[in-house]
Amino acid sequence: MDHPEGLKGVIISGTGQNPAAVVAAGKLMAKLEMIDNGPMYHSPTLDKLAFGSYNKKYDHVRTKLDWLTRDEAIVDQYIADPLCGAMATAGMFHDMMGGLQYIWKTENLNKMNKATPVYFMAGDGDPVGNYGEGVKKVYNRFLKVGCKDVKLKLYKDGRHEMLNELNKDEVYADILDWLNSKI
Repeated sequence: MDHPEGLKGVIISGTGQNPAAVVAAGKLMAKLEMIDNGPMYHSPTLDKLAFGSYNKKYDHVRTKLDWLTRDEAIVDQYIADPLCGAMATAGMFHDMMGGLQYIWKTENLNKMNKATPVYFMAGDGDPVGNYGEGVKKVYNRFLKVGCKDVKLKLYKDGRHEMLNELNKDEVYADILDWLNSKI
């Protein structure tokens, strides 16, 4: 965004747009946790607020991470991997909320090179992108600021990690087609 030179294209997967008040409240809560416990504190409260409702709309939930993908083997691998699934720190939540506030300011969106091709992809079953609605908002924001080459692909029933979904072959083929046509 601040340094658009050299980018030939952008692929954005599993995004969304939360209301500004929600992001501001999240940043404030993270700041309070940092004041009380330090920036490296792993906050169960922030974790629950951020991720606690993500399985809510799914039937037959096996784990707290089923929202990642419908592929049970991938979810199990993720859970078993000691490098995955660690609770984020208060500092990370604070910085992430600050980053979200920054990127959604119109003056910052206007810094983008409007000719750079952008490909949004998401599952319509992804709670991070509000089941497709948040992704559509982001897509429309890019169009509104004048981006000329923006594409959105929503995959039926796909969850957050489209590269690890049951239909990942289709997803990878779509990415390759987009790259070959744009880059």
